[in-house]
Amino acid sequence: MAPHELHAIVVDTVAAVLAIDSESVGDSLAALPTFDSFSMIEIAERLEQRLGVELDAHDLTPANLGHVTRLCRLFERTAAAANT
Repeated sequence: MAPHELHAIVVDTVAAVLAIDSESVGDSLAALPTFDSFSMIEIAERLEQRLGVELDAHDLTPANLGHVTRLCRLFERTAAAANT
């Protein structure tokens, strides 16, 4: 999957979970008023399901799950490891 496709999927998923317009999604999810720890986990779970990969438990940190770019890198790395 191309990086821009993954980015679009992450932004789309974040927007759906937070019930906001995708144009409102910036890199830092903590800046969004409806973002909290519950939505953070829901975003990760939906992305796992949508992308067909499972994140390692040690990757499920606020630092990783609170930013679009970090989520993209995390899912890129996880998908690459699953394909080797």
